Amino acid sequence: AYITAHKAAVKAEVDALRMGQSVGLARAAAESPRAAGAPAPAPPVPTAKRPRQGTWTVAEKRSFLKLLAQHGMEWDKVSASLKGAKNPAQCAAYFENNRIKAGLDNVLEERA
Repeated sequence: AYITAHKAAVKAEVDALRMGQSVGLARAAAESPRAAGAPAPAPPVPTAKRPRQGTWTVAEKRSFLKLLAQHGMEWDKVSASLKGAKNPAQCAAYFENNRIKAGLDNVLEERA
């Protein structure tokens, strides 16, 4: 395999010289894996960790309480008012998970 690749590189350099191109460009093209018919390499995987998408910031929690008092359990409206930060399912799950601990039922009772 190495000899075949080397022959291809030498041939590419000779062809480039005949056409007046720089030998360095021809060498780079010949040495690339795609020149030998190999598939394109996969894009690099980002190494930085993304924040968890389900985590609620303090500002989102405050907004949620205000919106819960305003819209009740209409999660579509609550989600839309959060400007796309959370979807309706996330709003409903937050309500259910924090209903007792955060006293969210009291917010609904005050609304009524």
